[in-house]
Amino acid sequence: MPLRAKNDWDQNTARLLPRSAVANVTQPHGKRPWLVEVASIESNEATPGKRGGAAKGNAMTIAHQEAVIDPAAVDAIFAQARTANSFTGEVTDEQAQAIYELTKFGPTAFNSQPLRVTYVRSDEARAKLVDTLMPGNRAKTASAPLVAILSYDTDWAGQWDNFLPGYNAPKAMYDANPELAAATGNNNAHLQAGYFILAVRSLGFAAGPMTGADFGAIDEAFFPAGDQKSFLVVNIGLPAENAWGEAKPKFAYEDIVRTV
Repeated sequence: MPLRAKNDWDQNTARLLPRSAVANVTQPHGKRPWLVEVASIESNEATPGKRGGAAKGNAMTIAHQEAVIDPAAVDAIFAQARTANSFTGEVTDEQAQAIYELTKFGPTAFNSQPLRVTYVRSDEARAKLVDTLMPGNRAKTASAPLVAILSYDTDWAGQWDNFLPGYNAPKAMYDANPELAAATGNNNAHLQAGYFILAVRSLGFAAGPMTGADFGAIDEAFFPAGDQKSFLVVNIGLPAENAWGEAKPKFAYEDIVRTV
């Protein structure tokens, strides 16, 4: 599986991105950016967000000031982004590819990139997936414009010469320790899942990541050879009406971070 160099961004990724996503963070369909509510532990009150600046009730002012990206991008990707529970619109094949083309640039151990993405589009595949989900996740997954199954390659180290050519000395410790190899693949794929969600948001879409599923059943239905292990299902699309529940508070910096 040959890998492209990171400088392929200019020639490939930018070509795939909607023009509005390259120039700004407005939605790829030309619609007005959606607004959501945000909340903080300090205020414990949800207040409407405003694109282009810090959202009220959410202590993000320093992030907007220090970020090298536009404040509207900070809002779209982080400060005002919310997990959607209902979706509308369309996600084209080109946009689905652009999500990955952004995801791949995030760092992983030894550049291992163990994440594998299975886009579920057909009615047959969608029905199989929906049957594996908890009841509360079924309707929104059945109707989402695009659904992704995120998994990790159980033989990710077998690609070593592709992702880290010229330096394969560390591969021996993974070959000798299957448990370490599995943990490394799982951990780094989860890391990439975070990049995947941010990539979805950066294209103007909402993401609905879910762990409420029987992943053993997903593996049996989609990866019967055992070459992949699933861990996350992500609904993707534009947020529909009433896509959001009540905004949930976020912990304050002082509660989470310490300096030693």
